[in-house]
Parts: sequence; C-alpha cells; structure tokens
Amino acid sequence: MAKQHQDRGKGGGPTVDDLTVAFTHRQFAPLYLLHGEEDFLVEELTDLLIRQALGPGEKDFNFDLIYGSEATASAVVGMCRAFPMMAERRVVVVREADKLGEREALADYVARPSPDTILVLTARQLDLRKKPFNAVKAGGGVAAEFKPLYDREVPGWISGRVKKRKGEITPEAARLLQAYVGNGLRDLTGEIDKLFVYLGDRARRIDVDEVNEVVGVSKQFNVFELTKAVAEDRLADGLYILGQMLGSGEAPLLVVTMLNRHLTILWRLGDLVRQRIAEPEMARAVGVSPFFVKEYLTQVGRFPTARLGLAFEALLEADRALKSGGEPRWTMERLLFRLGRPAAFGQV
Repeated sequence: MAKQHQDRGKGGGPTVDDLTVAFTHRQFAPLYLLHGEEDFLVEELTDLLIRQALGPGEKDFNFDLIYGSEATASAVVGMCRAFPMMAERRVVVVREADKLGEREALADYVARPSPDTILVLTARQLDLRKKPFNAVKAGGGVAAEFKPLYDREVPGWISGRVKKRKGEITPEAARLLQAYVGNGLRDLTGEIDKLFVYLGDRARRIDVDEVNEVVGVSKQFNVFELTKAVAEDRLADGLYILGQMLGSGEAPLLVVTMLNRHLTILWRLGDLVRQRIAEPEMARAVGVSPFFVKEYLTQVGRFPTARLGLAFEALLEADRALKSGGEPRWTMERLLFRLGRPAAFGQV
C-alpha cells in the first residue's frame, strides 16, 4: 500500500495500515467514521473489524447493518445502547451515514458512546462540519478519509496487493495491469484474484506475459477499443463494442466518463506533441502506461482540437440526457454517431 496515498488528505488521521494493525490486534475505539470516494478500502476495513471484534457464533446476535437512507439516528442509538448477548461487545455498522434521518439525535451518543458497542459510520461524501460527524474525535472516536489513488500510486498498490498473496509482480506488469483495468481498486483486486486462480504457482512471479495472457483477453471490449473504432471511422465496430460493454454490465454513465477521460488524454497528448516532449515523459505526464502511449499517439492525429471540442460537447449532452432519464442505449448509440461523424449533425 502506498504510504504516500494513505497519508494524503486525512488531516493526520490513521492510515489503512494503522487500522489494519489495530483491528488485527483487537484494539478498538468505540466509534469509527470511515469515509471517502475509495469505498473499497472502507468496506475491506469494516469487514476486517467485524471479523476481529466478534468471535465465532457471536455475529448473529451482536451485529447490525443499517443503511442511512432507510433508518433514523434514533434507531441507530437504540441498537448501540443494547447490551451484548453472550459476547464482549456489539458491532453496529451504518452505511450511507450521510443519508441518515434525524442525524442530530446521534450527536449525544457520539459524545458519550457505549463502551460495549463499536459503531462504524461509513459514507462516500459527507460534511465534516456538521453534527454528529464533527464530534467523532472529541468522543474518543477515530475518523479516516480514503481518497482515490493518483495514477502514479497505483502500480505500487498493485505490487503490495500481490505481495500479500505471497506473489511478486514486475513493475512493468503492474503498469500494464493498470493500463488494462484502470485505477479502481475493486476492479484491480478482482483481476489480481483472477491472475492467482488461473496462474496457480506461476503467480509467484507475474510478468507482462502473464498479465496479457489472463487479463488482456478479457479486456478486448474496452473504452480504448471503442475510441479507436470511433477515431478510425469504424462505426459498426464501435456500435458492436459498445453493445458488448453495456451487455457485460458497464453503466452508460460510466462509459461516458471513460470516454471523456480517454479523449482528455488525447487532448493533453496533442499539446505535449506540439511541445516536442519525449514519449516517456508524455506517459508520465498523462498517467498512461508506456506500453500504450504509442497507441494513444496514433489517435491524436485523428482528433484535432476542433473535433475534440465537438466530442466534449457531445459527451456533455449525453451525460445530461442519461441523468434526466433518457433511453440509455439510444443515447449511447447517438453519442457514437456524433463522435464519429460530426458532419452528419451539422457540426463541421
């Protein structure tokens, strides 16, 4: 785990490693506020806490999971004040704590939490200035924020994850895995698990060939191939790839976001090309794997500044249409027509 990432943006709060060590040694605070956009880390830490805090057979009677959108603070307090049943403690987990009704009612409990209960509040986004979140530390609790990793931190995280599985991955293979999968820790963990399942003992040392063998095949229908088809005016191929992506569960809004990120990289690379920056420096500047920077550069010439401007407008309109209830597949197919053939819409 990249120490640099763990310390970033948490105002001196504990790191993932700090909390992991504490939980493993069964050292618990009465209250935790675990929040941030990297909810994969929040979920893993919460699961570890539950496993360590409750012994075999204790969970059935001493664990409650509540969603803030479906409960009130008063109900949460009632669960926290209940006595453990044939166990040392209770654990109450509140997901989507920012959506909890009547949150003010939780402020008194946060100031004086029960010594027999561990309350875990989790959320992706919340206002730390408001009650009861602003009083967690004063009540003896622990608050930690988990932000997404920077592009440059992801290979180190991959390496650490593989090492915990008693394996090793080369830096080049880690960067290639990132290029295929992206920066989402949940998706990366799934692909790492897949590598260990398919490779068996060979996972003791994972190189580029192993990543290509296991991960590359399953990633043939991705945003890069979709953008490549658009750039090369292969609309039929683009529509097919889009259909495969949507059919495999990719959310239309996520595809729009991925396309936006991809085209933003092309825009930044175009500027670097004009500055005559060396390819390795380009790769670092835009967060692209050196393995794929040449392929990105082949697309730069097909997306001059004017076309990119029209593409970003089309992406914005598709985003608005999807969020306002537009029919997803029709919206996405129309987006591909606009990206690939702007003249057909009177834009050139």
